[in-house]
Amino acid sequence: MTQRLIEIDSIPFFVSYDYTKGTPDRLYMPNGDPGYPGDPAEVYLNSVLLEDWELLEYLDKHTLERIEEIILLIESEAQYD
Repeated sequence: MTQRLIEIDSIPFFVSYDYTKGTPDRLYMPNGDPGYPGDPAEVYLNSVLLEDWELLEYLDKHTLERIEEIILLIESEAQYD
């Protein structure tokens, strides 16, 4: 589990989450057969805190998606550090 401070609309949220790295597409197998599509990276939110208040079950879908997008961006950039 990873924990990060994420800011949305100048509001700091302390987020705990699990991240699974995606896998690349494989266009062809070694013998020339067609390959298979990769899997996208995934984020599972465990907790979203504002100060000491747990908000995960109260946040709307749009806000949760924004948090997940920010985490995916942070994690994808971290792969190149």
